[in-house]
Order: sequence, then structure tokens, then C-alpha cells
Amino acid sequence: MTRIVCCLAVLSLIIAGAGSARADEKTSFYVSLSPALTSPSAKLTSLDEIEIDASNLGDGISTGNEPKIKMKFGLGINGEVGYKWRTNIRTGLEVGYRTSDMDQVKSSTGTGLIDGQLETSTIFLNVAYDFDNSEGPAPYVFGGLGAAYHEVDIRSANGVDVGKVGDDLTFAFQVGFGMYKPINEFIDAGLGYRYVFSNDQRFGLLTTEYGIHQLELTLRLF
Repeated sequence: MTRIVCCLAVLSLIIAGAGSARADEKTSFYVSLSPALTSPSAKLTSLDEIEIDASNLGDGISTGNEPKIKMKFGLGINGEVGYKWRTNIRTGLEVGYRTSDMDQVKSSTGTGLIDGQLETSTIFLNVAYDFDNSEGPAPYVFGGLGAAYHEVDIRSANGVDVGKVGDDLTFAFQVGFGMYKPINEFIDAGLGYRYVFSNDQRFGLLTTEYGIHQLELTLRLF
């Protein structure tokens, strides 16, 4: 989390110094591609049915305060097709994919090891605003509403094979900001941050609230 906060602080300083906005005359359809490094966070709202030698992985954990699944850094990619309007507003349809490995289940009363993978596919309708700065990189902000499809595969827990899988489709939203720099008349390049959130994923064996911090590079072709 400290690394994420540092990244946010750096981006905020860049945006603060980017200058005032001016009208942009360029209007066009565009496509963008954004590979990303992700830092997922899953808060458990229930944990059961993961039986290991007649004992439950949740014993001594789910009764504690704020049980969470600790996850490793992962990778993601987003692609968007949209239109940039004369008012500097962009609207677009975006699809994305993210994957990350599970590491531990933790709460204030215990820790359990868990080996698994969580994959998330998303679709969003986005609205963004691009600021302009003729002297250097310029900021953008955006938000989106859509859906997230999650697939979880728990291979083992505390060293014992489990082999449980589950999936769920839920409502999701995202917000983000960053900076971009026109490379030429047809290509913009950017560095950005986004937070993706979805609630009440039910996999049978667990229920979660799921958030993803994402640091990404973007190429936008007009």
C-alpha cells in the first residue's frame, strides 16, 4: 500500500503542475491499449466450505476483525474504443482483464496459507476529461460504470489440495487519473492510475468485496 501511495503522490504533483486547461480542437474516434501492474485487495465478508482434514480454513480467521485475502502483484490489460469530443470530453467502451495469485487469508485472530488464482474480466462505459498543456504532459481524469466477471481457482490451503473453483458476475465501477503527452497528431502516450471496485462476489466457498489498484501505461491512437 505504501508503494501505491507513493505513486499517487508523484502523479498528483505532476497533475498539480500541468497548467490550466484550454479548448482542444481535435475530435476523433480513437482506440487505446493499456498494459498494467495491479495490486488487488479482497475483503472477506464470509469464509466457509474450505474443508481441510475435517477442519475449516476459516476457523480462527473469519471470526477476527476484517478478514482479508492477501494477494500478490498481478498483471492486467485494458482496451477501449471511444470518441473524443471538441469539449475535451472522451466517452468510450472498455474491456479489461486482470489476474493475480492468492497468498494468505488473514485476520486479527489468525493466518492461513492459500494457493489460488483470481481472474477478473471487466466491461465499462467510461467518461473522461483531457486537460491540455502546451508546455508538457497534461492531466486527465475519468470514471466508468459496468460489470466484472470473476473466476477463482483455489488449488490448495495450508498445503492440502482443495481444488475448488467458482465464478460470479457483479456490478463494478472505476475511477482514475493520470497524465498524457501527444507524441504526434495521431498518437498520445500516458501514465495513469485507476481503482476498480466490485462488491458482493459470491463464490460458494467465500464472499468478498474486491478492489484493484492499477498503475498503467496507455497508448491512444486517433
